[in-house]
Amino acid sequence: MMEAIRSMNIRNLDLNLLRVFDAIYAARNISRAADHLGLSQPATSHALKRLREHLGDPLFVRAGKGLEATTRAEQLIGPVREALDAIRLAVEGVSFDPATLRRKFRIVMHDPLEPVLMPPLIERLTREAPGASLELLPIYGLDPLDEINNRRIDLFFPFYAAEHPQICSAQFGKIDFVCIARRGHPEIGASMDRATFDRLGHVVLITSLRARSAIEEYLGAQGCRRRAVVEVSKLWSVLTLVAASDLISIVPRMMAGPMQDKLGIDIFPMPYDMPGVSLSMSWHIADESDPGHSWLRRTIGDILATSIPTEAATGAA
Repeated sequence: MMEAIRSMNIRNLDLNLLRVFDAIYAARNISRAADHLGLSQPATSHALKRLREHLGDPLFVRAGKGLEATTRAEQLIGPVREALDAIRLAVEGVSFDPATLRRKFRIVMHDPLEPVLMPPLIERLTREAPGASLELLPIYGLDPLDEINNRRIDLFFPFYAAEHPQICSAQFGKIDFVCIARRGHPEIGASMDRATFDRLGHVVLITSLRARSAIEEYLGAQGCRRRAVVEVSKLWSVLTLVAASDLISIVPRMMAGPMQDKLGIDIFPMPYDMPGVSLSMSWHIADESDPGHSWLRRTIGDILATSIPTEAATGAA
């Protein structure tokens, strides 16, 4: 593989151009690559122009709304990433200081995780790594494992253990589900029984999103059919609509807890059996030894180990 690097004629080559090449390959977009690198779009375009001239190849060509890598770029990306990882590890090593981190991390997570993870994570970044930033991407409409495998995102938090030879995972605890209703609901007493749960109207996710979970299957197996009054496309909408109406719903406890007092909602144990789901964190194997990426994973692992009342996470270092 190093033959590909040697064939680049690295004499007089600015190694920063390789970082630009890696970022553009991952993003397939000049603006997003510039964001990730902390550069302006003109500076990123100029760097690509210099690298094209040095290599005698366009490297990327227009394809729809993005860029497509040329054959030469596909041949180079593996060796270039190996070389960048080796340089980064040699320079930063064990003495990595997060205060020197200048990087945007692109993350995909489910809605329930945001109120638990993001406030303490933002505080840690502000205090320890002020040069780092986060971009949270919607999980719907993406294939997160494909995005990780092609290095377009840095982290994904699925409710399962990702199985892919190029993807690493750390598992956290179980996330359980609860029933929510507005505080002081006139038809609910101190607890939620099955008869009340069945009778009241529900706020639910749209059919295509409900199909991704087994909630309806579990309820149906126990003879329950929820009366869906409002269907929404975002889980956050469930909380706000329940708080402002006499409808009820099912959400993960980790999402309901932080919002209970802010929205004025009551939380009840599920009147039907509902198994929890596992929370995982996934990343590309190429980032396993990256000091900045490792620091972010450890930081997230520390936060979730104290935020989720289950077994501590393992494998996040």
